[in-house]
Amino acid sequence: MFLIRSLKHVPREIWLISLANLLVNIASIITFSFTPFFLIATFGISRLSFGIIEGVVEGSSWVIRVLSGILSDWMHKRKILMAIGYALVTISRPFFIFATSVTWVFSGRMIDRIANGMQAPAREALTADYAPADLRGLCFGIRQACGWIGSVIGALLGIVAMKLSGDNFRLVFALSAIPAILASVIVWVFIKDSPRLVDPEKPESAQKKRNQFRFSDLKQLSRSYWILTAVSSAYMLARFSESFITLRAENLGLERAYIPVVIAIINLASAFSSYPAGILSDRIDRRIFVGLGLLTVILSDIILAASTSVTGIFIGSMTWGIQVGLTQSLFVTMVADRAPKSLRGTAFGIYFLMSGFAMFIASSIAGWLSHVMGHHAPFYSGIMFSCLSLWGLFFVTSSRKKATTP
Repeated sequence: MFLIRSLKHVPREIWLISLANLLVNIASIITFSFTPFFLIATFGISRLSFGIIEGVVEGSSWVIRVLSGILSDWMHKRKILMAIGYALVTISRPFFIFATSVTWVFSGRMIDRIANGMQAPAREALTADYAPADLRGLCFGIRQACGWIGSVIGALLGIVAMKLSGDNFRLVFALSAIPAILASVIVWVFIKDSPRLVDPEKPESAQKKRNQFRFSDLKQLSRSYWILTAVSSAYMLARFSESFITLRAENLGLERAYIPVVIAIINLASAFSSYPAGILSDRIDRRIFVGLGLLTVILSDIILAASTSVTGIFIGSMTWGIQVGLTQSLFVTMVADRAPKSLRGTAFGIYFLMSGFAMFIASSIAGWLSHVMGHHAPFYSGIMFSCLSLWGLFFVTSSRKKATTP
C-alpha cells in the first residue's frame, strides 16, 4: 500500500511537469510513428538513408541538451527553456504537413528534436529541484510513466486518425499539433520555476558568479557521476531508434496503419515498469533495477531478432518497453543523486550529450546492419552493447553513498 500512500507527498509541480510531458509525447509519437513510412512511401528513401537521418536528428537533440542544461544553471531558470522547447514542437508541425521533399521532413524532425533537447535537461533538473530526497525515485518514475502513457495515447490516436483519414499522413501530422499547444499552455501558465536554484548556504556574491561559466566547475561532478554517464552511454549504444522495431514489424506482415500498436506496447510496458521501479529504488539500491533492465534488453533483442511472426514482435516490444522503464528513469534519477544542486542542469546536459552521441552511432550502425544483413541484424549489436553496459555497472558506486539533498 505504500506505493499508493506515497503519492500524497508528491509536489504539485511534479504532477504539472508530468502532465505537460504526457501531452507533448502524444504529439511526438503521432508524428514519430508514421515518419519512416511517410519518407519511404512518399519520397522513396532507402532504409540506410533513414537510419542516417534518424541518427543525425536524434544525436542533435542530445547535443542541444548540454547547452540547455548549462543555460538553466547559469540563468537560475528552468521554466523558460522548457517553455521554448514545447513551443518549438508546435512550430515543427507545418514542416511535416506541407513537406514537398525529404529536406522539409528532415527540417521538421530537426526542429522537433532540438525542441526535445532544449526542454529535457531543464525538465529533469526542475523535477529534481522539486522532488523530496526520499521520494526522488518516485517523482522521476511518475514523470517518466506519464511521458510513456502519453506515448501510448499518441500511438492509439495515430491508429484511429490514420484509419479515419484514409492513410492521409499530412492530416494526421496536423492533428498532432493540438496536444503540443496544450502542453505549451501548461508550462507557460501553470508551472512555477524552482525556488531552490539559489543555494542559501553560499554568499550572494558566489551565487552571481554562477552566471560565468568555468570549466573548473566540472570538478564538482564526482567520479561516480562520470562512471555512471559512461555506463549509460554504453547502454544507449543498444538503444537505437525504435523505428527499427516498427520496420521489423512491417517486414513480418503488420499492416502499416497498425504500426503504432508496437509503439503503444513499448510505452505501456515502460509506464507500468517505471513507477514501481522508481518508488522501490528509493528503498533498494537503484543499481539492482538497472541491472535487471540491462538483462531485459538482451532478452528483448533475442526475441526481436529471432521472431518469425508479428506475435513475436509484440512480445519483444513488451520486453523492450519493460527494460526502458527499468533503466531510463533510474539512470536520470542516479544522475540527480550525484549532481550538486547548482550544477544539476549542467550534469544532465553532459549526460544527455554523451547519450546522444551514442544514440547517433547506434542508429547509424542499425541502419547499416538493416540495409546489408536484414531487419533482424540491428538487434544482435544491441545484445553486445548491453553486455558491455552490464559489465560497467559493477564499477558504479551505490546511490546511497552519493545521493545529494535537494
